[in-house]
Amino acid sequence: MKHIKLFETINEYNTWLNSNNFITPYIVKNKETKIVSYQKKQKYYDAEIEYLESTGTQYIDTNIIPNENTGIRIYSIHGNYTDKYAVGLRNNTNATRWCIGHKDHEWYCGYGDVIYIFNTINDGINEYEEKQRIVTDLCEISLNYMNNKKAKVYNLMSTNTYEVNLPELSFIPSYTIRLFGTSGVNATYTKWDGKIYGVKISQGTNLIMDLIPVRKDGVGYMFDKVTKRLFGNNGTGTFILGPDIA
Repeated sequence: MKHIKLFETINEYNTWLNSNNFITPYIVKNKETKIVSYQKKQKYYDAEIEYLESTGTQYIDTNIIPNENTGIRIYSIHGNYTDKYAVGLRNNTNATRWCIGHKDHEWYCGYGDVIYIFNTINDGINEYEEKQRIVTDLCEISLNYMNNKKAKVYNLMSTNTYEVNLPELSFIPSYTIRLFGTSGVNATYTKWDGKIYGVKISQGTNLIMDLIPVRKDGVGYMFDKVTKRLFGNNGTGTFILGPDIA
């Protein structure tokens, strides 16, 4: 819907434009008066927040079935469940995994019939403390992101990195990528109680989904900056919301 607003001076117009949430308007000069046609931006959510946190029963379905050229990158702090999947899918056995998860306080990536377990902390402290630190450190975990055929964990706090080359994907996924768990035939794999700060999904070298956590009417969602869509909870209960990003 378009609206018309009159401004006596260009300074008045600039002040109004900078203090309101509008797209760049079309300006028509009419002597000294500025006639502006403008359209208000669509408001998709109330605020961007730092993270969404699951208590173990919430999850989000992306509706994307991956193939050998699909990749994902998440920014996350994992929770306390052992041997649980944070994102991805599992067709029916451990040989049909496309996922990121954690076990015994270590991140891992499952890719077909192989699994890679990462401990990216190496600063002279004992193994138990290393694992406990990974629980609280924000990490960037990637699986074939931008079709680079690598699994990678980057600890954003310690800046330690570990990565491995991936083999050819040994199966054809038949389920969609799930966040805060995995899709598939075994429902127990949906329980994951960690925090997700953002998710990027690629197809080949193209970014097809760029998800950020947001709140709307007091409810948590992931908002896709590519398609301008909100993705809500497909499970039960409600997400714990992180603080607003100023």
